[in-house]
Amino acid sequence: MGQNNILFTLEALKSKKRNDLLIGQVTHPKHTYDRVMTDEWLSVFPIVLPIEAAAGTERAVVTLRPITKDDALPFMETVHRNRDIFLDTIPWLANTEGYLVKSYISIWELDQQQRAGLHLVVEVNDRVEGIVNMHTIDWDRSIAHLGYWLASNAQGYGIATKAVSWLSAYALDTLGLDYLDISCREDNDKSRHVAERAGYTLVREIEDYEWVPGEKENTKYEEKKGIQKSH
Repeated sequence: MGQNNILFTLEALKSKKRNDLLIGQVTHPKHTYDRVMTDEWLSVFPIVLPIEAAAGTERAVVTLRPITKDDALPFMETVHRNRDIFLDTIPWLANTEGYLVKSYISIWELDQQQRAGLHLVVEVNDRVEGIVNMHTIDWDRSIAHLGYWLASNAQGYGIATKAVSWLSAYALDTLGLDYLDISCREDNDKSRHVAERAGYTLVREIEDYEWVPGEKENTKYEEKKGIQKSH
């Protein structure tokens, strides 16, 4: 069996209960949806994050921008450089082949065109070092799921926390979503700390939703996303 996962949540309206957002209730007026359907959806990018330089080092320039097909090769190179650590923390990514990366990026670009997801490259000094994304955006329920990963050489500088914090604020304050969640492996302390520092609250443990090579698929994938499976 794979490692259990834990779920973190962040809500724009603290008075709303999570279950209210799971039954299909529209929690924002339609004008919010109309607004993000314009060219403003991606016009704010690129975003430069304020990252403090460590003592005796030069300040890194950290940029967030939407992923494109031109990122396939640097994306794969970064995954290969970090395969050993990803095997323990993000096994699906560690086992991703080059041809699959191109397919993923095609899907992610389509998501962005259709306003179904937002997939941002994390560049450090113009080098692809990670991803922070908001996928499975459900506008009717006003919810989305966030994910992120960062190369080992870019960790320890607050980059992941800044990226998750920025995207969360953009989702809640600019796009008008009410509810966000993040899930990570129970034993992935670094990812867990990023969620906590970005203001997310631990909700509960979720059993085995993450696919690991050679193991069965998890049946609670829909729950992980905060969306009830219809029967």
